[in-house]
Amino acid sequence: MVEINPRKIKLFITKEPSRGALTFPNSSHSVLSAGWPEFDQAIHYSESPEIRESGNIAERTKDKNSAGTAKLALLVRPQGLLNNQVQEPMGGVLFEALQGKKLTFSTTLGTGGITASATTLPFGAITGDQPAPRGVLLLDDGVNTELVLYQALSLTKDGSGNITSGSFDNCTRGYGSTTAQSFLAGDAVSLSNPCYAQSFGRPSLSVWYELDGVIFFSRGVSISNLSLNLSNKGYPQFDLTGGFMEQGRAGKASLLSAATASVTLQLKAGEASHYSVGARVQNMSTGDTNGGLGYEVIAVDLGLDQLTLNTAVTWGINEMIQGYLPQYTELGSPLKSQDTYAELDNLHTIPTGGSFSVLADVKYLEEEISPGAPSDFAEDQREIKASLDSVFAASDLKLLTDTEQGTTFRYALRLGDGTAGASCWIDLPRCHAQVPPTKVANAVLSKTLDLVALDPVGETERSALISFI
Repeated sequence: MVEINPRKIKLFITKEPSRGALTFPNSSHSVLSAGWPEFDQAIHYSESPEIRESGNIAERTKDKNSAGTAKLALLVRPQGLLNNQVQEPMGGVLFEALQGKKLTFSTTLGTGGITASATTLPFGAITGDQPAPRGVLLLDDGVNTELVLYQALSLTKDGSGNITSGSFDNCTRGYGSTTAQSFLAGDAVSLSNPCYAQSFGRPSLSVWYELDGVIFFSRGVSISNLSLNLSNKGYPQFDLTGGFMEQGRAGKASLLSAATASVTLQLKAGEASHYSVGARVQNMSTGDTNGGLGYEVIAVDLGLDQLTLNTAVTWGINEMIQGYLPQYTELGSPLKSQDTYAELDNLHTIPTGGSFSVLADVKYLEEEISPGAPSDFAEDQREIKASLDSVFAASDLKLLTDTEQGTTFRYALRLGDGTAGASCWIDLPRCHAQVPPTKVANAVLSKTLDLVALDPVGETERSALISFI
């Protein structure tokens, strides 16, 4: 009988306060995996150059640890609206780790205010980040609130690039079943949806997962590649790859002797090797989980078969211990592939296939002369691409001419059916396109448009935005 059932899986992903600072998750960090996580880290050795009277290798020494490789997959699971806020999707920190940051901004309504039917919202100076091409706003006059979806944007900037005024355009009032109403100039406006934008200084993650009672965890995890393939079957799925600094584990063991108000656990022979520093443990015999936090392992003595915990415990001889993770919660609802929607410039395009990918490599500092894992990583140039397959129409002859002349396009892809709080938008504000090849298959003439994302003119770090609205 197989001892470990890999279908008994719990996966948690949380952002680290600083790169490589292992961070323990809670239930809100649950992620329903669409494939088994793969975290691999090879150990390398160097052979002694000393010459001996033998044709065999006599000595090898372990080299400094290199970074590991990580692979994850998940469906797109928004969590809807709560308390006038579009909630972060399941695994939202993965998009933040790929892109760099989550946008935040605030402003006030401009001169004249707005009526309940206005679809253009003037605003004043922006505090915080530049708004994305689309998003959800919270209007608040101190008594009344309203959510507004905007899908276009006009900006005025001063000579230093600061936004002094502008307007949110093409607005849907009373979004998310709120009530459209009038607001005055000076009333507060703030961003009310998660939008993941590009930025240097991308955060790292801690990834924890359990397979039928055996726990693995990694710190300093980076996300360097995201890919999505479009289809009319099943569910949109993000496939992600990256790296990590160091990994650890927590298995099962039993106490050789009782621990009485002690931080030291004496385990049976060989069982200390089932644990790594940073693991959390629980007493399975008594159900002691330290109030849902687990007990952190701060030292492992393989010679003495002892664990040192961060908190003293009183546990009895032969009691069983095991790695600990918090209660798993299934978050959000998955989007369906058949609801996918695409726009090229302002025209709705019905895709028959396509893809989206972000390659944002990082380089771990493996050259450091020091023991242990790499301590940081550097960010390389991004490469962001999309492709769109669709039926060729007579009007697409203009598209051939535009691509030949180097015209740039705005591309937007929506995953989901547009339900408030349950849609994912990928916006590429400015793209170059390759001349689309055409082909006939099953009596249909089709085309494939390949796009490369560029920064908008006069802006940086704005070639791709991922929003949940």
